Amino acid sequence: MNKRNRVLVTGSSGFIGKALTKSFLEDECLVIGASRQNGIVHKKFRHFPIASLKNDIDWSSALDTVDMVIHTAGRAHVLRDKASVPLEEFMEINCDASVKLAEQAIKAGVKRFIFISSIGVNGEYTKEHEPFTELQVENPIADYAISKHKAEKELINIVEETQMELVIIRPTLVYDVDAPGNFERLLKLSNSSIPLPFYGVSNKRSLVYLHNLVDFIKCCSSHEKAAGETFLISDGNSVSTAEMVGLLRKGMGKKKNMFYIPKSLTKLGALILNKRKVYIQLFGNLEVDIEKAKSLLNWKPKRSSSEALLYVGRNYKGQK
Repeated sequence: MNKRNRVLVTGSSGFIGKALTKSFLEDECLVIGASRQNGIVHKKFRHFPIASLKNDIDWSSALDTVDMVIHTAGRAHVLRDKASVPLEEFMEINCDASVKLAEQAIKAGVKRFIFISSIGVNGEYTKEHEPFTELQVENPIADYAISKHKAEKELINIVEETQMELVIIRPTLVYDVDAPGNFERLLKLSNSSIPLPFYGVSNKRSLVYLHNLVDFIKCCSSHEKAAGETFLISDGNSVSTAEMVGLLRKGMGKKKNMFYIPKSLTKLGALILNKRKVYIQLFGNLEVDIEKAKSLLNWKPKRSSSEALLYVGRNYKGQK
């Protein structure tokens, strides 16, 4: 089989990597999946075990058989970080390890390297009616976003004057039934009978449904115009926190069950409790413009956020 039908997916047991791996296998591609553990059994799948990205990994046996690398693995947001210097941990795994992998990929003759970054590289929030675009100056705030931003810059530098093509993708919040992190907590809250203080909240958040993201990554894996580009990606529309919870609860067969609190009191409470970041995530705006993905690659999301959130609510309820 031609090497162009072979792909290395790092983080193949993770939330994004696992879905991506399964989708490539459905297309009859040969996939090498790099991860600590493996739950995928398929005749066209080979597991490449890695204990930690902090280690110096010899990727040669994996890279020798592939034409493309999709790097989804990394250190994500940590709720209760026990690292003495969190930024150093993020840098070591998200930046340094990514650079080492890319350097080995260049030597192995890999044609395309897709790096899954984060919308946090652009910033924490947007002003009303001013969505993030690929043309804006980056403004990473969180350690996670800073490490992803540094990785992007390093990768751009090392692929310069080489034959390997780099594609950078910055997703917004990625969600599905089994999403980790903030969306997992929102799902649990939505599935509870607790009244939530989101009535009247009219913020705008761009999200990306996991299967929309997988579809876009696969588009970038084959489209010649994706080479050398950076893309912001979402479902193509925005929803408020109130709409998110309302749609999830509707899918779960529940009432909205929300009450009103003045925005000024909510903000004050968040500041007193040192929950500024939580306040921004739940009540602030974060919108992206995906016009570049649509016009350059002729790509469109298969499901809107409204459709996908309702679907996720139904499926989450069915699993409980």
